[in-house]
Amino acid sequence: MVRSNIPFTIAFETCFAWGSAEGQVIAVYKVEPEIERANGSVKGRVAEFIQCRIVGIKIKEDTIHLDLDSIKSPNIRDQIHRLIGQSLDIPWRNGPIYLNKPHVGLKLNKISDQIAEKEIKDNLESIPHWIAGLKAPMDMFDKLRRLAKLAELNFEIGALLYQQEARKEEIISRLRSAADYYVEFISARGRPEEFGEAFRFVGDFEKTVELVVCFGEKEMRRELAGIERWQYNYPEHDEYRTRADYLDVEKRFVTEGVLNEAELQRLEEICTSDKASKEEKEFLPSKIRGLKALVNRDKAALNRAITDLIEAHKWEALQGAYRLMCDGLICLPGMMLAQLGRERNMPVTVKSDYLPLRLLE
Repeated sequence: MVRSNIPFTIAFETCFAWGSAEGQVIAVYKVEPEIERANGSVKGRVAEFIQCRIVGIKIKEDTIHLDLDSIKSPNIRDQIHRLIGQSLDIPWRNGPIYLNKPHVGLKLNKISDQIAEKEIKDNLESIPHWIAGLKAPMDMFDKLRRLAKLAELNFEIGALLYQQEARKEEIISRLRSAADYYVEFISARGRPEEFGEAFRFVGDFEKTVELVVCFGEKEMRRELAGIERWQYNYPEHDEYRTRADYLDVEKRFVTEGVLNEAELQRLEEICTSDKASKEEKEFLPSKIRGLKALVNRDKAALNRAITDLIEAHKWEALQGAYRLMCDGLICLPGMMLAQLGRERNMPVTVKSDYLPLRLLE
């Protein structure tokens, strides 16, 4: 028996014509390279097309079972043997051959499987370099730069591993590492004027809170409480002010269990105003409703809020800003609400590939 995970260039077409039994295959294509027939050679990109009824090729789940011994024609058997040998470089042995179909990852945005696999490989190879420099940083700025990079690399690996349907433990390990590095990175920031930093993006802290709630240890939530607003939102631009105000409320709820409903009411009014930004119109209201549902223990409202978040996220992943970003692969705001719901015995019934609830179990 031979097993191969190499993507193969033989395509199989199942057909029920000409009296063939279910599961039998009547056509085998060889795309490249060229194949020599028993009676000559065939040139071109489509180098082989055997049009006949071949008993012995059966498709079952994700495996193709090819038993050449059951094919009576020696010419056809020989040709298929050469097809397999040349396209897959599989050594010939007597008996059945099992060819695993090429893996196809989840289609969550425009990141292809090839790009995902390359990014995972590149990121894994670069992490030791960043860790080594972290042990003896040149200065605090260098340390912060390395912490931020390690957080980003681990998050990307975790999200891409999920897209590629890797083992649950691998995915969680990377996302937990991302949470650790993000917390250490933001906590270590000094006053912006001391570092000469021009901008600190509130979105980094939002992702940090979501990762900590979903994948971090419980004590990490207490570390979030000690992070000051100027450490994640600087300068105070109007564009991000409402988002930062919401994060102040969310942070206190996550770390202390206290919800400032009066502040949420004020933020909701901003979200419905004519001057509201896209974030304030499409994402923030669902996040606010989700927090309120948790306090009121309203399971239906919680599931509606998560559904709305996923719908907005899906659009961004397929057509918007997340098309080519790892952030598009998992709806972290929805995951955070789901985890907070689980902790309050409020089961989430929403089904979506953007909401991998199995990672929370």
